[in-house]
Amino acid sequence: MPAIRVKIGSFTSKGIEIKLEFANPHEVSREGAPAKMSIKFKPNVFFSKKTMKAIEPNFKLEVDLPKQLPSEEDATIINIIGKVVGFLLLANLGLCLLVHFFLPLTVCGS
Repeated sequence: MPAIRVKIGSFTSKGIEIKLEFANPHEVSREGAPAKMSIKFKPNVFFSKKTMKAIEPNFKLEVDLPKQLPSEEDATIINIIGKVVGFLLLANLGLCLLVHFFLPLTVCGS
């Protein structure tokens, strides 16, 4: 499992929003099936609003992690590489046209 940074987005009486930031998001669920994550809560820390009772000791929540999108930095690098490769392909095509069509006309005459 890749390195993860955990952030608490919000903490209210309705619930907790937990944000996960993966060091390498492209490594999450890359084999097709979703990766699994297990979160274990400490006992007597969280309470149910409905029952006003503490959650079970060592309560474990298991969730599936879908495939992640690349980070903004990775997406920027991918876009730059795509533009460079596209430019090189067009330059190669232009060079081929120059060598095969225009150069023979200038060397051999009309």
